Amino acid sequence: MKTLAVIPQKKLRGKRGIYKKTLSKKDYTHYDWVAIRQKLEEYTEVTTVPILHEFFYKNRVPKTRFFTRIENGDEKLSLIHDFLISKKQAQLEHGTLSGQLNPAMAIFSLKQMGWRDTHEVDVRQVILQIDL
Repeated sequence: MKTLAVIPQKKLRGKRGIYKKTLSKKDYTHYDWVAIRQKLEEYTEVTTVPILHEFFYKNRVPKTRFFTRIENGDEKLSLIHDFLISKKQAQLEHGTLSGQLNPAMAIFSLKQMGWRDTHEVDVRQVILQIDL
């Protein structure tokens, strides 16, 4: 499997075998965003219920850099991200309605994406003054 970033090397330090992570000569500052977009698109197509954080972990892509890239105007990455979220929501709904997925887990997953199962109603009293 080709990684999209340089993997940190581990060096043994001390008598007790404590590992200290050190970066190799190249660090995590340069990413191949074209390859990341392709991998994300492939992951979305192949995975039944795609999990964005799983993609980050498996491909060594930091979440903050990913969303910063979208905020800075990477429209292709933003579209692929939207497709992933849409597919996940649809698959959770289909799986729950068909009985293949546990409804509690589907609700939990949807809440992780920002969904709420309570209504927030903003009730404000408006006082009208009528001059007679």
